[in-house]
Amino acid sequence: MIVDGHLDLAYNALVDGRDYRRSALAIRADEAGGPISESNGACMVGLPELLAGDVRLIVTTLFAMPRSEAGKGECGYVNQHGAHEQALAQLGIYRRWAATWPEIDLVATAADVERPEGRVGVALLIENADCIRDPEDVALFHEAGVRLVGPAWLAPNEYVVNGLTKSCRTLLDELTRLAMCLDLSHMSDTAIGEAVRRFDGPIVASHAIPRRVTGKASGLPEFAIREIAARDGVIGVIPAGWALPANTLAAVCDAIEVTAEIAGGARHVAIGSDFDGGFGAEQMPPEIDTVGDLGVIGTALTERGWSADDVDGVLAGNWLRMLRGLYP
Repeated sequence: MIVDGHLDLAYNALVDGRDYRRSALAIRADEAGGPISESNGACMVGLPELLAGDVRLIVTTLFAMPRSEAGKGECGYVNQHGAHEQALAQLGIYRRWAATWPEIDLVATAADVERPEGRVGVALLIENADCIRDPEDVALFHEAGVRLVGPAWLAPNEYVVNGLTKSCRTLLDELTRLAMCLDLSHMSDTAIGEAVRRFDGPIVASHAIPRRVTGKASGLPEFAIREIAARDGVIGVIPAGWALPANTLAAVCDAIEVTAEIAGGARHVAIGSDFDGGFGAEQMPPEIDTVGDLGVIGTALTERGWSADDVDGVLAGNWLRMLRGLYP
């Protein structure tokens, strides 16, 4: 069994029209040479590949592209209300999948986290909290099943402008009240430092690479990894060439091992692939052509001498432990 801690599916279905009930390879063939392939890479996710790869649980996003300096985002929203409507549209997509695709379940309880073979559970994460207009919206999304919130995505927004804004401090208070999880992915060092001092609930980095590995400022700093581990959270490692020193399976395993070393153990390392999140198969090691191939990471770790329990933790168990604590 595999758990993938970060996938941007409904956004791509909404904006690019990707039909994820189809095979990733079929979607890829249809998009080849066109604008979607150019902007988002070769598709890596499809329901057939999720099932074939025994990926039984995925953390999927409600994502809003940050507004440009001109005040209008690439996907057309011009204010928080527009971002909110876009998030609701994505929520509607996940609900429609669960209602009409026999293989898909929305995760609503701790029991839903325990996955039967042949079914894919969908847990919800907000990435870029511009869709949250006020504290009441936090409760609205919580009621809809969202349990993880990442305030920022690559650009300043209502919640993070280097450090935390007043709105973000209020947001963190609401996350605390509702026992939700804070996702530190894409936050600046200053914002992370302020957030972990104010927020004492569960934290993760759903998709990240340690700065020690990537050598870029966008990498997750070591103090954040240690803070996540101290709260028994997880870091979902991105297995993508753009984030690694080399586009190889060995580099993916190196990143996992460095993350475990900094965190003080394999208990805090997981997978957050970010597949179809602005890149595709062209950024993957040859062994990982689609989401159905994530299991090769476990095989490679085993060959490096990792125990069966630690490999299972990286592939599924660590995310399962984290998610069980977020649902009633």
